[in-house]
Amino acid sequence: MPDQSEQIASLNSEAGEKLAEAMETMAFVSALPPDDAQVAAPTSAVLLQMKFTGPVSGVVEMVAADQLGQTIAENILPPDPSDPSTAISGDDALKELLNVTCGSLFRNPANQKSGNFDIALPQLTKFDATKDWSRFVESKGTTVLDAEGSLIAIHVKAA
Repeated sequence: MPDQSEQIASLNSEAGEKLAEAMETMAFVSALPPDDAQVAAPTSAVLLQMKFTGPVSGVVEMVAADQLGQTIAENILPPDPSDPSTAISGDDALKELLNVTCGSLFRNPANQKSGNFDIALPQLTKFDATKDWSRFVESKGTTVLDAEGSLIAIHVKAA
């Protein structure tokens, strides 16, 4: 059975791919590695976290530009000018994106060889991108994607 660091590394190696697949499937948003090796911080961003337990425990963290949440929300359910109450918030769209990503990541048979995972509900907080973006994207295992002009980054950390 792989040790904790190997399991986290394996999850990290798949997290970016699962995130890109979820964006494409949910909201028809294409996500690719950014062209520029030095990725500038988004001007306004949120941090989403989803804790998990199982053969290894930890948290999946995702930082996304605020505008990406709104883009995803509008692609999932275009706004109805006659009934604004039906709109999905950008924050809710990003929470659902992390939920779908983690569902795909942790339900993958390759990741369940050593047991099942339980995932918590996603949590969202504001993220000071000017102060914390570089530290986040330089963390081991982080994948950064350009989602149609908006940056998004994801990684998995052990508890």
